[in-house]
Amino acid sequence: MRQFYNKFCQRCNKKINSRWAFCPNCGFRLLHGARVPAQPKGDRDVKFLQDLYSFGWYSRDLLSITHYESGTNLERYYQDDMLEIYKPPVDKSDFQKVIRVSIHAEFVALLEAFGYLCIAIRKRKTQSLIWTYLNTVPKEVSQLYDEVLSFPKLPSLAKFLKLPLLKQVQKARRVHPEISFPEVDKMGDENNIYQRVMEDIHIAAELYRDKPSLVTVKSYNKIKHGFTIVRGEGWINPTPDVEKAIILVDVNDDDAATTASFELTQESVSRDMSNIRIVTEIGAEFLAICIALHKLGILFT
Repeated sequence: MRQFYNKFCQRCNKKINSRWAFCPNCGFRLLHGARVPAQPKGDRDVKFLQDLYSFGWYSRDLLSITHYESGTNLERYYQDDMLEIYKPPVDKSDFQKVIRVSIHAEFVALLEAFGYLCIAIRKRKTQSLIWTYLNTVPKEVSQLYDEVLSFPKLPSLAKFLKLPLLKQVQKARRVHPEISFPEVDKMGDENNIYQRVMEDIHIAAELYRDKPSLVTVKSYNKIKHGFTIVRGEGWINPTPDVEKAIILVDVNDDDAATTASFELTQESVSRDMSNIRIVTEIGAEFLAICIALHKLGILFT
């Protein structure tokens, strides 16, 4: 079997077996290219967009609201009449730290989901929207956002995501005056729609790839799988800041721990909640445009 240990993981650089699908050290998908993409599914792909627009897209926003509500009403979980199975096994400050980190995790997950959506639309003519949305990996999202930020001047949305040209949109609207753009009229006349969405994609890219947030983006996978919040007393941080939640991000070969910190202040939490709503609205407007383009008969042509 030794001959199979001839590769290194792209993420953690540990030696791996070339036949493994995932790295056992960091969980990175190694053989994501080995799965053959599904062909475009026509009406099924469109129904996926419609369902995402009508309900599924808002799940991260809703979860962040429930997390926030729990954090502002901690007392109820500790009342005497609460059943034991619903009482937190930690004190209030620790519970609040978990909630704070969970809100940030929803924010990062939503930014990645928006990246999945953009990539799925870009590849819609060659592979299924549903397949791409479900099988795109975060590394591809990072590459997409880095691509957006690398342009000295924003490209047109039609060129970037291979959408119909504006002149095609205008022609289709003249042919089908009975078809309206749901939730899109508020964005201005049709000549401004594409520019607005491209600017929104740039906003998402800045939020995801902003230098201060790179550590927390990296920690997102650890939040999903490990979710280890540490106090640091006598271990990683001898004098932990009570105003921060500290996440264990990685352990290096020399057993030195790396951590990411999350502020617990109202200002910091409100900033994440505001950004979550911004990205939710950005994604919803983009979905509305794609659905409208399909109704005009030009999304897949």
